[in-house]
Amino acid sequence: MSSQSFAELLGSILHDFGVIEFQTNLLIQALGKDSILSDEIVKLNLGRRIKILRRLLHERTQAPEGEIDSVCDDFAKLATERNAIAHNPVATDMDGSNPHIIDVRQISDLAKGKELSEKDLQDLRERTGKALRTLSDLMLKAGKPAESSAGQGKA
Repeated sequence: MSSQSFAELLGSILHDFGVIEFQTNLLIQALGKDSILSDEIVKLNLGRRIKILRRLLHERTQAPEGEIDSVCDDFAKLATERNAIAHNPVATDMDGSNPHIIDVRQISDLAKGKELSEKDLQDLRERTGKALRTLSDLMLKAGKPAESSAGQGKA
């Protein structure tokens, strides 16, 4: 894979994560009862927002519990994988071929870093795309919050 194609693959994954984060924020704001708190919650790290979203979906929607838990579990795992690609260096062979990511954030010896290959990233892109579709389906099933005052600053 060329470095350009690799960059496009990374861009596609990061784009999908941006959409996931945006939709997560929209759901938190829609289901939240206090706009001030919702505005602060969407500033938290994604892992914390996923936990809050799970609770809001369980308590304030008619979405099936199993689907809520499944999608939130998937998001939490994907968020960890996203961090591995977003916060680690891209490397290539000496001739510029074989672009890959070296996951070195949690180790002190760079040579021991786990390599994320093109295949790993293609798999992640497929799973992020599936997660987006699942989230969209879940948003439809969740419907509007019952008599919510979200966005109106009421408790």
